Amino acid sequence: MLIITVISSWWISLEGHRRLVQVIPNPVQAWWEKWELRGVILVSLASQMTLTLWGNRSNYKPNIWKRALVWCAYLLADWVAALAMGVISSNLGDYYSANCQQKNVNNPQLIAFWAPFFLVHLGGPDTITAYALEDNELWLRHLVGLVSQTILTIYIILMSWKGNWLSHLSILMLIVGFIKYGERTWSLYCGSISHLRNSFLRSIESPWKKEEWPHASKRDYHRNYLRFIYIFVSLFADLVLSPRDINHDRQEFLNKTGWEYAFQKVDRELKLMYDVFYTKAFANYGFLGLLSRLFTLTSTTIVLVLYAKLSGNKEYLVMDRTITFLLLVEALISEMYAFILALSSKWRRFYFTVTGIEDNVYMWEYNIKQDFSLNMGESVSISYGQSNFFNLICGQNWNIKDNFFPMDKLEKLPIVSHSSLSSQLKKKIFSNLYLKSERSMQSDFSSHPGYRNLIMGKNIPIFSSEFEFHRIIIIWHIATDLLYHSDNDPNVHLENSKQISDYMFYLLVKKRYMLPVGAGLITLRDTVIQTVKYFELFNIVPQQNNLVEASKIFLQQDAPTILNDEAIYVPIDPNSERDKSSKDQSASVLFQACAIAKELTVGNREEMWRFIEELWVEILCYAGAHCRVDMHAQQLRKGLELISHVWLLQAHFGLLDQFQIAPT
Repeated sequence: MLIITVISSWWISLEGHRRLVQVIPNPVQAWWEKWELRGVILVSLASQMTLTLWGNRSNYKPNIWKRALVWCAYLLADWVAALAMGVISSNLGDYYSANCQQKNVNNPQLIAFWAPFFLVHLGGPDTITAYALEDNELWLRHLVGLVSQTILTIYIILMSWKGNWLSHLSILMLIVGFIKYGERTWSLYCGSISHLRNSFLRSIESPWKKEEWPHASKRDYHRNYLRFIYIFVSLFADLVLSPRDINHDRQEFLNKTGWEYAFQKVDRELKLMYDVFYTKAFANYGFLGLLSRLFTLTSTTIVLVLYAKLSGNKEYLVMDRTITFLLLVEALISEMYAFILALSSKWRRFYFTVTGIEDNVYMWEYNIKQDFSLNMGESVSISYGQSNFFNLICGQNWNIKDNFFPMDKLEKLPIVSHSSLSSQLKKKIFSNLYLKSERSMQSDFSSHPGYRNLIMGKNIPIFSSEFEFHRIIIIWHIATDLLYHSDNDPNVHLENSKQISDYMFYLLVKKRYMLPVGAGLITLRDTVIQTVKYFELFNIVPQQNNLVEASKIFLQQDAPTILNDEAIYVPIDPNSERDKSSKDQSASVLFQACAIAKELTVGNREEMWRFIEELWVEILCYAGAHCRVDMHAQQLRKGLELISHVWLLQAHFGLLDQFQIAPT
């Protein structure tokens, strides 16, 4: 029924198009007939090259323009290729039905030769098969497309069949296109959640049940990553591993205590995860995948060489011959790139590690430095976003009317900068997880043992289990910022605290989907209004050079003064009455932040920053552990996030909920 609907819709649109063409002036119509198909080909080529160059986003942190370009190319690629197939079919049908008298078809065989290339384009490059995680669930739609577009391509080839060399080259490219599109469909299927949950664990035995591995001493890191695949599928499928499986991974991780090794490992594991969901690497890492790469590369090369040698027919237009060469060259470049990726793929190494083939074929690889080796001297640069509450306040015309402004104004503010994670902070995160690897994680951050132990014995007011996690982030971010701007003697603990504080605030404003559910944006909006009014109360212009002065004024005020000040009061509901309870609630965030900051200034300064640093590490770890796994997977297409690195570190240390085992 679906196919009948699609065909009938195509026929109706085609008839409408033909009637529309009748009212177009002849010169415009002639130009359109000449360039319609050729223009579509050029757009399709541009889309394929864009996806080949920038499709794999695990190797860099794409900016907004590259993401937009890849997104447009991804959406255009399938649509343009299918459109081109329809145009070719329509033009050739008109040509042969009119007894070969159509003026817009000069080289019917050459035009038919183009059709298999669009089947190749529908297969796409190896660098990207899905733009979003949900695209993998559409594998069945692509399977239908594979069948229908292959049938259409065969129909086009047979329609213009002459039995000459060009017809036979069309058959060879048809096979290449079918393989490419089939690989993409298979990759989407392998990356779908249903396949991971239902098939993957049944087909791969737990790596720890294999007592003997071929030459394990030479291939330990391959075995380790195979173990990770098993762990990750369990994470994603929300399965529970046996204590034996967890202990094997955790003990191996604890034995190699280097923080740099740990961050190298999880960085590569995140890239493996990206391959699973968004590229062809995972689905085609075996012997058949390498064989298909060799076949498609060889076939494309043969077609290009034979076409260059035999296409001396002067009946072919120079423009059409040039377009054909462009199609062939682009296909060959893509195949060469895909073959190189297949040879150097970490997935291919895994396959040969399990089978033992690598000792006979790839022994030479281990005599040179490989891109996937875990050298202790190799550093991993983790770029992360930063945002800041007072930077948000400064330089913005808030135009607050009736204690209200639109919520989307916060989300659209350009308040993000990116920095590289410092070595000191990596060490701190790793040591924190290492020391608490025997603890368990709680569902409520306010009752989280690390958090409770930190605030115990300190006179920090009004902290209870009723506090939302988002609210705690805002309170401690403001408190940290007040102390940071009032401190003239920077140290490692101060800088670490500032980095995590700004990062968590960045997640709250820009990527709330990676945090536990909460009403953080509403709380932040009310706090912004309170702070702006407080600046107005003390005649402070919200600018960067006034932050030190503003921080000192905030720290000098008594908490009751802030709480009872009618000038900065903001009702939760603008239409409600200002009763005492709502007044306490609306001012509580700013009040808490100032009260905490003022309380922490009493005592040793270095101990204060040690405490704040420990607290922020606890907050970061809690956020990573309680971010949904599919959100970690979704984020991979936008770049690797620090919170995902922390999440995987906790998985290796056995600190996630589904990895809990009793302490021994």
